[in-house]
Parts: sequence; structure tokens; C-alpha cells
Amino acid sequence: MQIKDKVVILTGGANGIGAAFARRLVSEGARVIIGDIDRKAGEELLTELNQNNKVNAIFIFCDVTNFDHLSQLFDTAQNTFGGVDIVCNNAGIGQENEFYDQTS
Repeated sequence: MQIKDKVVILTGGANGIGAAFARRLVSEGARVIIGDIDRKAGEELLTELNQNNKVNAIFIFCDVTNFDHLSQLFDTAQNTFGGVDIVCNNAGIGQENEFYDQTS
């Protein structure tokens, strides 16, 4: 699938795998709306992704348990880039435990 010029909403995109995915998407020519609860990391990543003064990515503070925050991601995609082509739900929650100490 060609990713160039596709509009991607990426939740949990400010750190870790999500940030790596955002970097790859932008490098392939996608336009990315990153939603995350880590505002500082999101804004730092945004500076990196948009360093050539072209808007390749937008960061929006987003708690995925809040419907209004999710609506803002989609509204921003529509108003800025004309719609959404791909949604990647990467946000997740977990406890800071060793894997074998996790409970369901």
C-alpha cells in the first residue's frame, strides 16, 4: 500500500513504538495526527517531524477514554487534511510490573 499523502490518525504516538511508527509514516510521505496524553513528548516529536517547515504531523493532547478528545482527532484530520485514510489505535494502558507479575 502506498502511504504517501495518506492521512493517518495515530493514538499513543508520542513515545516508543508509536513514535517510531509516526517517524516512519512521515518519512514515507503520510500526514499524521498524533494523539497522546504525554504532551511534552508529543510536542518534542512534533518539532522533530516538522523540522523542514512543512506540516507533516499535528499533535493533539488526547486521552482515548474521552470521547471529546477522540472527536477532536477526527475533526482536526477533516479540517486540516480533508479526511482520514488510516486509523492506528496504538494507545494502551498497563501497570509498571514485570510481565510475569501482570494480572488480567
